[in-house]
Amino acid sequence: MSEDNRYLLGEIAASRPFHIILADDDVDDYDFFKEAMQSVVPGLNISRAFDGADLVRILEKSSDALPDLIFLDLNMPCRNGFESLAVIRKNEKWINIPVIIYSTSAFPDQIDNTYKLGANLYVQKPDDFAAIVAIGKKIFSINFDDLLCRPAKDDYFITLK
Repeated sequence: MSEDNRYLLGEIAASRPFHIILADDDVDDYDFFKEAMQSVVPGLNISRAFDGADLVRILEKSSDALPDLIFLDLNMPCRNGFESLAVIRKNEKWINIPVIIYSTSAFPDQIDNTYKLGANLYVQKPDDFAAIVAIGKKIFSINFDDLLCRPAKDDYFITLK
């Protein structure tokens, strides 16, 4: 790993076991996401939470082996993404896990609300496999320290355009 790349999310994920949880109630979206992300960084450990309530249960059970990164859909049953994000950011054990909003919605008020609640990035969920791969490449080229510190509001919303 070169000195310049050692803090890139993709380099970190490729150099050690790296666990991602995608909280999404749509199994097809999960399958496409998993395949696309593993094509960007082979060997990623990607698991699924069926909704926000399931995500919180998983985090509570895995206190010794927390995920490195959470992708969070907003529109889910039981506990939506907004509610889940608020719970995550109020828990001292989970506050430093980067959370990337991964939703089909891209309404400015939703983007603003998730930023205020403490999400690290907001990605509008692409509708085709190649676009998911492109988003994955963009995310895994981010400096991990920048992701942890949260980008400025102007850099918070990631799009392919």
